[in-house]
Amino acid sequence: MGCGLTLNPTSTGGSGTGVSGGPGGSGGPGGQAVPVPGTMQALTGCSNPNTGVSNGDWGVGSNPVFVNPWSVQVGHPVYISNTIFWTSRETKPGQSILLTGAFTDATKTARIAFIPPGTTDWETLVENSATVVSTIQQSSTGLSFIVPSGFPVGVYGFQIEEPTLGPNGEKLKAAPPVLGLANQPTLNWAVGVPPPTASSTPLMHQVYDCGVEPGGILRIFGKNFLPSNQVILQTSDGTAYTLPPSTLDSNSIAVPIPSGVAPGTYNLWVGTSPWSATSSSAAPITIYSPPSFRVRDVSCSTLVGDGVTDNTKSLQLCLDWYAPFPGTPELVYISLPPGGPFVLTAGVTGRSLEVLVAPSSGTSFVGRPSGAPPAAWFSIPQYFGMVNISLKAPANPTLLTSSGTSIGNPLTSGHLFFNNVNFASTDGAFNPSELMFVVAGPDIQVYNSTFVAYANQDFDINFGDGAILSGNNFVLNNWTGLAISDSQNVIFEKNLTDSAQPLGPGNTGTSGGSGLSIGRGNSIWGPSALSRDIYVGYNNFANMGSNTQQVVLNDGDGGAYYGPIASSTADTVTLAADPWWAWMGTTNLEASSMAIVSGTGVGQYSFLKSHSGRTIGLAQPWKVLPDATSVVVISQYELYMTWAHNTTTNTDGATFVLADALESVMEDNHLNNSGMGILVSAFGPYGGPASYGPVINTDVLRNTLSVGEGTDIWRNPPSGFGMGLGIQDMPGCLVSGLMIRDNVVPEGDTIYDTDGVAGISAVLIEQNQANWYPAWATPGFLVQDNSPPPAGDSTPDVRRVDGAVSARWFAARSSRLSQMSGP
Repeated sequence: MGCGLTLNPTSTGGSGTGVSGGPGGSGGPGGQAVPVPGTMQALTGCSNPNTGVSNGDWGVGSNPVFVNPWSVQVGHPVYISNTIFWTSRETKPGQSILLTGAFTDATKTARIAFIPPGTTDWETLVENSATVVSTIQQSSTGLSFIVPSGFPVGVYGFQIEEPTLGPNGEKLKAAPPVLGLANQPTLNWAVGVPPPTASSTPLMHQVYDCGVEPGGILRIFGKNFLPSNQVILQTSDGTAYTLPPSTLDSNSIAVPIPSGVAPGTYNLWVGTSPWSATSSSAAPITIYSPPSFRVRDVSCSTLVGDGVTDNTKSLQLCLDWYAPFPGTPELVYISLPPGGPFVLTAGVTGRSLEVLVAPSSGTSFVGRPSGAPPAAWFSIPQYFGMVNISLKAPANPTLLTSSGTSIGNPLTSGHLFFNNVNFASTDGAFNPSELMFVVAGPDIQVYNSTFVAYANQDFDINFGDGAILSGNNFVLNNWTGLAISDSQNVIFEKNLTDSAQPLGPGNTGTSGGSGLSIGRGNSIWGPSALSRDIYVGYNNFANMGSNTQQVVLNDGDGGAYYGPIASSTADTVTLAADPWWAWMGTTNLEASSMAIVSGTGVGQYSFLKSHSGRTIGLAQPWKVLPDATSVVVISQYELYMTWAHNTTTNTDGATFVLADALESVMEDNHLNNSGMGILVSAFGPYGGPASYGPVINTDVLRNTLSVGEGTDIWRNPPSGFGMGLGIQDMPGCLVSGLMIRDNVVPEGDTIYDTDGVAGISAVLIEQNQANWYPAWATPGFLVQDNSPPPAGDSTPDVRRVDGAVSARWFAARSSRLSQMSGP
């Protein structure tokens, strides 16, 4: 896949002659130079920040909360000019474009134009457009307008205008017009993965951040990708080549890279060639030479698979004997005999640059310790792999663990390959804090495997950096699940996650297990870490969850400051009081963000790049400076969470919880018999008293909820309505820029809000097939053009009305909130 493709060089005069082999390959560069793209950007996740240990710089104090979170409101900041912070995604004709920003109180219109592919001067096209539409303003922080239904699908340019004449012809003082683009393709992050054919050559191909090998598949993640988009690769001499995607949807692209592409740095963009305003900004990516190993095939033939003989020493001897000499470019494939079970009574330790390979029929190990089980049955270093191998054993706490799982040191971890492995902990699991299968580091590949835990966690990636998990089955028991922690650039796709046990009777048990938790460590006094660039797509989650668990969620954050500022410049903020970093560390400031949650500039955030006492340096400058009216929060965050095209069936508790995330999307998922459905949650405090993580710039599009059996769906006791798609804004938190559109929520369920609306800013709910249940007054919400749920999907008689469980769920969070709130 990807090998032998023909690249089509293009120039300012159109397509050139096809050149086999690609840029710098055997066919030569060919074509003519194309100008450098009009806009350039950097992708996220090109280096791994989650390394190191705490530097012990905790600041002073112990409770950095300097305003009462219960009193904090978005407010109505007063502005004298208009500024756009964010634009919603994937708008079709007849739908709204939602903007967040800082807007005056004047009545506004939007001049709008369709931008044809190939356009460079889009601003003039907009300024000369005769199409002007009205706008709807939500306080001074949100603005929306509808794209005319007669427009084509594509990229739209717009200009926000204020009237210059009053009703009697008098001159008005109007803010200058502001231009913007909607539906422009956007690149966020990218990883290169091996082609499917590489499964037969473990460790010979890698996963790369912001790059790919020749012959590999470049995976691109972002937004507003259209079926007509192409991927453009531009060489250092300016020659541009068009690469047709093998798969493309609105948020992700897979494109094969021809095998003849020469290593080096390239410009990459999505859209048209030459670059135009309907293309994404261009980002640099690297084409890497594949690892250069010579492979040595050996055999570990001394194992005895009679179910009685202890093979621990024999297997360890093979691992030790065949280990490559340090510094040699050698990769050893150790062939194991088929069958079994091959008994192990203690743990074994792998050696770097080894792969245990069994025939397709597989090799089965069973762990039978004479006393307490080992802490790990397989302890593996970096550059290690397994193919067609099974292990069933008690966990104490792990069956397999890789180096670097606790500190995320890329020098000692990563480069791991697993294909068709099957790990199961027995019902005699020794340690209830089980973390059955734990891996860490860069370049993690796990394919077509099965994992069955007994007591706790099924599968964990800690400090992952470039990983693909595809085609696996995660079977959950009790309080089990899988976690992606302190990680970046992870693709979790086409997996089945289900439970080995039925859900607890009466929705009170915990036997269903949790599905997937995405988070980062916020333990007090620990080093800071982040979680970003996570794609969860085309998976199936079934028969899991409970009244105290979620199925798929990104977890809450740690916080270091919540309160006013003393002063601000474009790229620095001086706080009004002292921060306290104990719940999030300062080892990695890139893992920290500052968001304005109230007052002037509300709805903005920036990542941190420095701190000195109360003075904080920002990685991205403010568009609107905060002032004495502003309240800011410094917290950890999750960035670029994408949950798309997943199916869930019979899931208790909250099925999808998107919490404290930035620039994220949930779209095209199907939830059947789903407990609490979807919840967008600004939740706090969580990791320490100052943790009031915001949800900023989010789209929830085209998700479908159906009743199915109806046995797991929750109802809220005060109202009796079903919990279909919720917006949670806990006191002190902010939900800014939320588009909820084209979702289907069945009769009996609703789209609803919970906990409060003081932090709601620019939330638009439109064109859903659903009922809206406002639990509170609705400032900050714009609810328009929705229709009733579809006929024939109403609540059956067997549906549970479980008010007690629902009440406990909310009471637990209210109790935690009251205990941890500041003065």
